[in-house]
Amino acid sequence: MSTDESSAAQAPKSEAEAAKKPKDSSKGASGSKTASNQPTELDEEKINAPTRQELIMLGVICVATLILWAAGRAACNYQVAGEGLTPRKVSLEERTLTPKDVGMEFGQALGGGDFATAAQLARGEAAALVQKEKSQCGECTARKVVASKLLSMGTVLKANVSDTIVSVKTIGGSSGEKVRVLGIERDGRKWFVTRVYASAAEAQLKEPPAGAVDALLGPASDGAPAGSALPSSEQPSSEQPTSDPSAAASPAPTSSAVTSPAPAPSAPTSAAPAPSVLTPPAPAPSAP
Repeated sequence: MSTDESSAAQAPKSEAEAAKKPKDSSKGASGSKTASNQPTELDEEKINAPTRQELIMLGVICVATLILWAAGRAACNYQVAGEGLTPRKVSLEERTLTPKDVGMEFGQALGGGDFATAAQLARGEAAALVQKEKSQCGECTARKVVASKLLSMGTVLKANVSDTIVSVKTIGGSSGEKVRVLGIERDGRKWFVTRVYASAAEAQLKEPPAGAVDALLGPASDGAPAGSALPSSEQPSSEQPTSDPSAAASPAPTSSAVTSPAPAPSAPTSAAPAPSVLTPPAPAPSAP
């Protein structure tokens, strides 16, 4: 009896354990699901962003940029013997190629106390004015101090082939604003200040000397006179009076530049023969 009772007692235990097993399995499945939904912590090795190759390439770009910057910096500061970053000094001849330039340089020189330069640009009455201002100015310390601050503006009032009237306004000098009306004449290929006027109303142009236009333009080709803008064939012809009355009455025939066009030759046309039309003979009337 003891054996039967023990077997009967174990049977319900085995059934209870079998009923509990599905529950445990369901718990394990739900637990795995919750574990998979939880975020996992990643370190730098797992993230791998940026990669080692990207870091190397960025380093190469930085090094190349620094090398190019240093090379450009050295090239900009490199100076060849005889050359530099400072602008070259412009000569007086290059600064006085036109009458307006001569007038402005003359005003700048007088306003800054540079009488040596003013004397190079002056002739006649203007040269006497330079010597007068030089003697009155003395050392001209006040003018030389403000020489770098002077500003001059030139205006051409009148001009011809050999003479020009230029008004020069100079500001920034020791005596304030100064306006000079200058007469500037040509001497060869250069221009010089020869006259100084009190106002623009008094300024008068000098007539160009004889042959000045011919000397500037040079000899013309094709037999045209020097200084003529048109060749001899296009110069306007002037009629000269003749002593022969018959010649005056009957002018010599001149060839007209405008000729009437000749009629175009007509092409010979042959009339095409009219096509012959064959008509059939009318039928004979039948006998009644």
